[in-house]
Amino acid sequence: MSEFVFLGLRTRKGISEIEFKNRFNKDIYDVFGEAINKNIKRGTIDKAEDRLTIPKEYLYVSNGILVDFV
Repeated sequence: MSEFVFLGLRTRKGISEIEFKNRFNKDIYDVFGEAINKNIKRGTIDKAEDRLTIPKEYLYVSNGILVDFV
């Protein structure tokens, strides 16, 4: 699950909450809710519809963001 999130967030497409649920049979917020909400509040993760992405201006510090999901 961590690898799915880690690799997916490194792409411009980001990750789909629905795809996570279908793949792992778990809600992404049950597994990574604290990390997701922390980064949404900081503005380092965007949520649009069912997708989570790292905004373009934060891609250069993505390792610092992704460490929350490992």
